[in-house]
Amino acid sequence: MLFYEFDQNNTGGTWVADEDLGYKVFIEADSESAAVDKALDIGIYFDGCRTGNDCPCCGDRWYEPYGAGKEAPTYYGKPLPLTEAENPFGFWGLPIVVHYADGTRKYYDEDGGWFDTFEAYVSVNGKPGR
Repeated sequence: MLFYEFDQNNTGGTWVADEDLGYKVFIEADSESAAVDKALDIGIYFDGCRTGNDCPCCGDRWYEPYGAGKEAPTYYGKPLPLTEAENPFGFWGLPIVVHYADGTRKYYDEDGGWFDTFEAYVSVNGKPGR
């Protein structure tokens, strides 16, 4: 199985984050099409400008995976979690959410922390989102 990366654009100047969605979302799956199916199930969509959900000048909020899946979730080529020094860009105060094939999730923050639940992430980082 590989991890497929879904990137979020801050269309309209806002971000969306919850127990399923973050700055980036990685989904572990047998294939890209299986990862896309899971993405659609958790609230990722690829047609926001066409449907009027997203700002037409900013573009769609979510993008389908590009390139091949990866052996592990990465950020700018570095495996998660990152140390603060390895992450000069930040995540805009949002988690990176990793969905594992077994149904578990992990939440990574921009300071190198990782959490087993969204509630644990929020208790340290505050509520992310718009």
